[in-house]
Amino acid sequence: VLFTLLLIITGAVAEPKIEEKKLIHFIDQLVSQEMTCMSLAIGVKKHEIRVERFNGGTSAGGSLNSDTVFKIGSITKTFTATLLAIENQNGRIHLNDLLSSHTPFSTKIPSYNNQQIRILHLADHTSALPRDMPTPDPRTLPSAVWRFLGDYHLTQPPGVHYNYSNL
Repeated sequence: VLFTLLLIITGAVAEPKIEEKKLIHFIDQLVSQEMTCMSLAIGVKKHEIRVERFNGGTSAGGSLNSDTVFKIGSITKTFTATLLAIENQNGRIHLNDLLSSHTPFSTKIPSYNNQQIRILHLADHTSALPRDMPTPDPRTLPSAVWRFLGDYHLTQPPGVHYNYSNL
């Protein structure tokens, strides 16, 4: 498993027109203080200056660059939960909504004996969906996930049992 950290720093340097070399030096110093992960990509944009720095490598022994695909894993759950809370407070989505009311038109969502998956079931991992798709790939397009869901058959009712899912 490739452990990765994606770190985006904005506003980390107070000078409005910092030179690119100073920014690179700042990032390199930050990374050299504590490098506890196998790979690290840092992108900084300050005004018109954009700097990318990479440390470590891929699990296949390759070098990191701006085209490297990272599986950023569970960090996305924090973003998703925050956005869900905001949308819930703004009344645009509710935890008790059916998943099917927020999917692309004509997408079939699996159910179990007419018990449908709700947004809450996704949030608390009781959707009865599998942990992953059969061939997880960090570059899987959303359309492939929707197709997978359309063909999937739930083996238990949603909302009953905890079953961690990355879907």
